[in-house]
Amino acid sequence: MHGTVHIRFDWRLLLHGNEYQHPITEMITGQDLVQWQLEIASGNPIPLPQSQIPCIGHAFEARIYAENPRRNFLPDVGPLIHVKTPKESKSVRVETGAESGDEISVYYDPMIAKLVVHSPKDRTSALTLLHKKLEEYQVVGPSTNIEFLKSLSSHPAFIAGEVETGFIEKHNEQLFPPLSDRPPEETLINATICSALQEIKARQRRASAGQANNPWDTLHGWRLGGQKISRQYEFNMVPADSLSPMSPPCSVNLGFSGVGNSSRTVDFDINLAPLESEGNESSHQVKTYLDTASNSDNTITSIVNGKRDVVVHVAQGDHSGAFSKRHHVFSGDTVTSLGIPWPRWIKDSKGEESDMGLAGNAVQAVMPSKVIKVMVAPGDKVKAGDGLIVLEAMKTEASHHSAIRICSRRVS
Repeated sequence: MHGTVHIRFDWRLLLHGNEYQHPITEMITGQDLVQWQLEIASGNPIPLPQSQIPCIGHAFEARIYAENPRRNFLPDVGPLIHVKTPKESKSVRVETGAESGDEISVYYDPMIAKLVVHSPKDRTSALTLLHKKLEEYQVVGPSTNIEFLKSLSSHPAFIAGEVETGFIEKHNEQLFPPLSDRPPEETLINATICSALQEIKARQRRASAGQANNPWDTLHGWRLGGQKISRQYEFNMVPADSLSPMSPPCSVNLGFSGVGNSSRTVDFDINLAPLESEGNESSHQVKTYLDTASNSDNTITSIVNGKRDVVVHVAQGDHSGAFSKRHHVFSGDTVTSLGIPWPRWIKDSKGEESDMGLAGNAVQAVMPSKVIKVMVAPGDKVKAGDGLIVLEAMKTEASHHSAIRICSRRVS
């Protein structure tokens, strides 16, 4: 988050100094600084003297970055699978050149956008607006700092203005709370429903017009004899730091109850299997409405235990190899990332210790990088946690460590 003050000594300095914080100045003063630049460059006088420039309210700028705050803000790269920005208004600006389908590369700064908000009242109301708009921001693809910015903007000390250069280190435990190893029940339910609906829609799209009544492409699980079909789904929580141990998978059984009055309404029966440390499974009847207003295939409205929730669901492949697919569930002000484990037969065919992401204890660079330093030599005995190699990308050095105890045979 940035603030800035522009002081004019010379028109050349003003042109040079109109950097990334200038939207804050524009929001508070109501002036267009780019227009000022053009006027001055054309030899015209400054549009307003200092005494006539108003300073109204307070503004914040949050820079949305492709980085992982839980890994010391290590930059990240990759395609932007899904981007949804807050709605802009007189008080909200989103300055970005990135959208869904673009890619964050190693060649440029990994900034995705600048979110700028303004309140004509005071700092507290501007900060409240910033937090609200951060909750509306959705990005799937590289890791981002959005969750960190939400934690920062809601921290009592930050709200009170007690900000200094050691703020993050001082409040590290509150800004980076322990990661949960099990998603909320509602998230599991919604992820399961969205997964089932996406599979059905994919089959429907593949079906030709002459197969409109194909039983394999219908929403309901009809079979001869009238017995209802159920299906089991498994999900793992995806560690936000990409380093924490994998949690046990959560198992969900889904059964189709029927289609409502509208073809866009679907009812499901859901059973959540407990973890070993928990009690009996829980059962839920869920009514789901597919979003027709936005013509979106990834938005539903679900009613779980009487609670209505609008859910945005985004699926993507998993480049790390740890999962067969990843699912991201945006619900209210939270986002949960879930991984679908590889089928058992694939694990058996490849072997449990194969190079399938986290399962194989492999050390993988998070992006194309330059090798700066190799910290092991042939014959070295390496303990878990020891450094192996230092890589550099985007002017940032990152150390990679061994996850297990090994003896190096060859370094090349």
